[in-house]
Amino acid sequence: MELEADREVAAMMARPEAPVAGAPWIWNGYSLAERDRRWRVLRERAQQAGLDCLVVPLGDGTDARYFTQLAHAAVVLPTDGRPPIVVTDWPQRNEWVPEPRYAAGGWGTSMAEALIEAGMERGCVGVAGMKAGIITFSRSGDGSVNHAAFAEVQRRLPNARFSDATDIVGLVRWVKSDEEWTHIRRAVAIAEAAIDEIAEVARPGVDGDHLYGATFERMLALGCEHPGMAVEIGPVGKPTNHRATNPPIGKRIEEHDYILAEVNAMAGSQGTQEEQHFVLGRIPDRFKAAEDLLGEVFSATSALIKPGNTVGDLIEFINSYAVRRGEKSGLVTRPMLKGGGYGEDGPRVSPMNRASELPESLRELRFEVGALVVWKPDVYADDMGRALSWGGAMRVTEQGAEFVGRRPLGLMSIGQS
Repeated sequence: MELEADREVAAMMARPEAPVAGAPWIWNGYSLAERDRRWRVLRERAQQAGLDCLVVPLGDGTDARYFTQLAHAAVVLPTDGRPPIVVTDWPQRNEWVPEPRYAAGGWGTSMAEALIEAGMERGCVGVAGMKAGIITFSRSGDGSVNHAAFAEVQRRLPNARFSDATDIVGLVRWVKSDEEWTHIRRAVAIAEAAIDEIAEVARPGVDGDHLYGATFERMLALGCEHPGMAVEIGPVGKPTNHRATNPPIGKRIEEHDYILAEVNAMAGSQGTQEEQHFVLGRIPDRFKAAEDLLGEVFSATSALIKPGNTVGDLIEFINSYAVRRGEKSGLVTRPMLKGGGYGEDGPRVSPMNRASELPESLRELRFEVGALVVWKPDVYADDMGRALSWGGAMRVTEQGAEFVGRRPLGLMSIGQS
């Protein structure tokens, strides 16, 4: 059933037509002003790092889309103000890149020729995606670069100096423009519509695959890119190892089940993960106590996510929060920090991490106005069988992080007549 909220979400962004018949197509509705802003900031950051140009090689599709809004591309962006040279598959092109080069002789050869044309035979070249970054590729220790193609580039430019520029690009992408925030809000609205769908569909006897399919159908109908969901279903108060990220789920919902849902939604190449927990029936007192503590810690930590404070400050604060509060019932407060956007999942801190265990670059990372984080702190106790968590996309402001979503935060009781 289409709801008024669904119509509002769908109206947030028109769906433009594919610019070239027969080409792989992605949503590419950002303005030329947004393109120019991105290129300008990227050049400035690269110049500050002493680079003559930035390269997005074959394999780094997420940064390529950020630079070009093309589905498959490699980019050479000189830092002296010259326009980028973009290599792509025929017949791709768009308003951002109306005259790309086509990789006719192989990607390695085409990228090398673009660098030579840009005068980089002896240049300082920053390469995005070479290894894991703080923001982008935070789970990819080996990076994303296609080895064979990049080896050909290095062979053709033996006197150029190549260095990793993953964080230069990633830190630019972390701070969102007003246009990007428009689509982040749409992604959050889609995720919250999916959460509404779960609350409506989840009842005793419903197959987990039906729940999963109905949730995806809702997101896709609203124009979601790359929908995703992780779901856990099991008896409330008991641990479960039943965590599913793809069908078949292999479980029917039963009375007094606990459902954990992490909903991943994307719009305009901007993504979020919104987390919501449900109980089918009455919420146990133990979980109500955890809910009260989590509401308190969510408010306190949101105020801490502001410029001048570091990721390490945030993690140390939450790890010690329950102790400082005088909590004596076994409840522990823990972090869960992620990034948002397209293909990025940092700055990433899991519930098991202590501030002292984080890499220095992550521990000392300072929040910036306009940055996007996905903040989902949790409260855990052994006798709960799991952690209670909620949260989602947060926008960093001078006063602290603002929750982008509109749903009330709390454990939701569903499935009661």
